Amino acid sequence: MRTVTSFALLLFSILLAINAEAQPTKKLTVLNGCSFANGTPSSELIALEASKEARQLVDEILASNPTVIQPKFTLNASNVPNAMATEINGVRYIIYSESFLEALKKQSLTIWSVKFLFAHEIGHHVYKHGFGKKTTEQSYQDELEADDFAARVLCRLGALKFESVAAIDIFDKDGGSDTHPDPEVRAFRVEKAWEEESKTLPTSTALDKKQLILDKTCFKNPWNLINEAKAEIDGEKITINIQIPPKYGNRKFRICLKSNENAVIPESRTPGSVKGTGYGLPYSPNLTIVWNYKMERFLRDQVKEPGMFKVYVYDILNQPKPASSRSKILCGTIMGVGTGAAIYGLVGLKDAKNTYGSEYKDVTPHPQNLYNPINNKYIRSQYFIGFGLGAVATGSYLLIKKLKRDKQAKKSICYQRESNFEIDPSPSLANSMGIRLNIRF
Repeated sequence: MRTVTSFALLLFSILLAINAEAQPTKKLTVLNGCSFANGTPSSELIALEASKEARQLVDEILASNPTVIQPKFTLNASNVPNAMATEINGVRYIIYSESFLEALKKQSLTIWSVKFLFAHEIGHHVYKHGFGKKTTEQSYQDELEADDFAARVLCRLGALKFESVAAIDIFDKDGGSDTHPDPEVRAFRVEKAWEEESKTLPTSTALDKKQLILDKTCFKNPWNLINEAKAEIDGEKITINIQIPPKYGNRKFRICLKSNENAVIPESRTPGSVKGTGYGLPYSPNLTIVWNYKMERFLRDQVKEPGMFKVYVYDILNQPKPASSRSKILCGTIMGVGTGAAIYGLVGLKDAKNTYGSEYKDVTPHPQNLYNPINNKYIRSQYFIGFGLGAVATGSYLLIKKLKRDKQAKKSICYQRESNFEIDPSPSLANSMGIRLNIRF
C-alpha cells in the first residue's frame, strides 16, 4: 500500500510540474490588496495564465450589466489564499487560486459561489477602490460595496437570493477582522442588494427550476422513515427537501440518494458532489439533500426523468436486512403441516362418504350406535381440511411477505464504493498551492 501511495504522489507531482512549465509565468510583487476573505496575500507571487473557465466567468459578469463602465484589469492565477484585487505599478489585477475555486465549488455544490467571488473582486475595480493602507472603517465600506456589486450581478445572471450568499456562507466563517466585516453583516448586505436589484428587472431571470417527481416506491419501503419528499431540478443541481417526524428525534440516521439508472449514480465521479446524505447523521426536522449533477458532467436531460431517483432515511439501528433463514423455514413448516392436515382431512372425508353410501344411505332410521361414529369422522375431516387450508394460506402469505422483504432490502441498499481503496487528490481550501491526498479504504 505504501508503494501505491508513493507512486501516486510522485505521479501527481510530475503532472503539476509539467503543467506549471507549460504555462507562461511572471513574478508579481504585491504590497497591498483586497482579498475576498480574511487573509494576507504573499508579497512575491508567481502569476500564471488564467484558465478558460475563469476568463469565461469574468466575461459573463462584465456582460451582465452593460450600463457599468467596464474596468480594465489583468486576470491571473497564482498562489494566493483565495482571490484578491490589487494594483501593481499602475496596472490593476485580479489574482485567484485555481485550487481554492475547485474546493469552493465542491463545498458549496454550486457555481454561484465562484461567480460571486469573481464579481466581488471586479466590484473593487468598478468602484476604483484604492489598495494602500486603510482605516478599518474604509476597508469595511470597500468590502461591502464589492459585495453589493456582486449581489446585483448574480441577481441579473439568475441566482436566487440564498444562492447569492453561497460563497460567504461556505467560506467566510471566521468572523470579522480589521479588513472584513462580520459574515452576517456581509450576508445581510448581499440579500438587501439582491432584493433591490430584482425589483429593477422586468421578469425573473432565476434558473429554470422545475418540480422533479421521485420514485414513490421508496416511500413504501418498510425501513424508510419518511413517506414523502419534495424535489426540484435546475440547470446544475437537484434539491430534495424532506421532513423527519419528531418521534424520531432521539435517533441517528443513514440517509442516501439512489438512482434507478445504472449509468447515473450520484457521487460516482466526483466525491463530495452530494450534500445532506451520510451515515450517523443527527436528527433534524428539516433536511435538504443537494446533488450537483453538473459537477459530475451529467446533462439535465439525463437526470430529469420522473421516477428516476429514490430517497431513503434509515434508523442506523434498523437498516435494511433480508428475512432470516429460520423464519423462512418456519413458514415452510407451517405450509407443510397445513398440507398434511388437509390431505388427512380429505382422506377421512372420502372414507366417511364411502361408508355412508354403502351402509346407511338406504337404511331408515339409521342405527345411531353405528351411524354416529361415521358422522363424527365426516365432521372431523372437514375441520382438518379447513385447518390445513388455513395453515397453507397463512404460511404462503408469510413466506411471500418475507421474500418481498428480501427484494426490498436488496433494492434499498445505498450506493457503496466497489474498490478497496480510492486515491482522491483534492485542493486544500486553506492554502492555494496545497494538495491534500485522501485515501479511502
